[in-house]
Amino acid sequence: MNKERRPERRAALRSFSRGFAVERLDSFRVVALEKVIQTLDDIEKDAWHAVEDGTDPEGDAVLVALDVRTGILNLLAVFLWHTFESQPKLRHDSALPDAIAELAAAANAIKHGAGRSAKKLFGRRPDLFRSPYWRDSDDKLSEPEPLGDQVVPLAGEGIYVGPEDLSRWLDAVVAYWQDGVGDGQSSPAPAEMTTTTRR
Repeated sequence: MNKERRPERRAALRSFSRGFAVERLDSFRVVALEKVIQTLDDIEKDAWHAVEDGTDPEGDAVLVALDVRTGILNLLAVFLWHTFESQPKLRHDSALPDAIAELAAAANAIKHGAGRSAKKLFGRRPDLFRSPYWRDSDDKLSEPEPLGDQVVPLAGEGIYVGPEDLSRWLDAVVAYWQDGVGDGQSSPAPAEMTTTTRR
């Protein structure tokens, strides 16, 4: 192989790989942000109907529906981060835009529980540590709290990613790739967390 053409071929490979990833995330937008979330909404509505019509007066199905919704939305954030992180040359980029750094912190906190990423995420987005069903409450018990020591977190227990978070993070990832960042075409905005940051 001609050594002078190697950089061109590597750049072409990165461009192709990221183009494929953007297409994959277009499908992610349809499947996850539209179909999956609509299904979760329907399950929650059915659970509340069971409370109202007396077939589940204790609301057990509602609690299960809310737990399932929280777990799936959290895992979709992890999927989005891993899709981004898997791209060629990503680990050589010095810094990430704020929205993607936030996604990285969320994904690592969801996977690992209490740790550096969870603390950074709490500093950036304390609202993600407060159940959306309590956010309009003045009850002190509903105040956001950092994650406690969890040996094996279950799909990000104590973190509440919402559809609007996934949409914003997805837009940031797609824009980052489409701008050609990492290929020498433009520079990302400074951020505290880089791709080498872990727990």
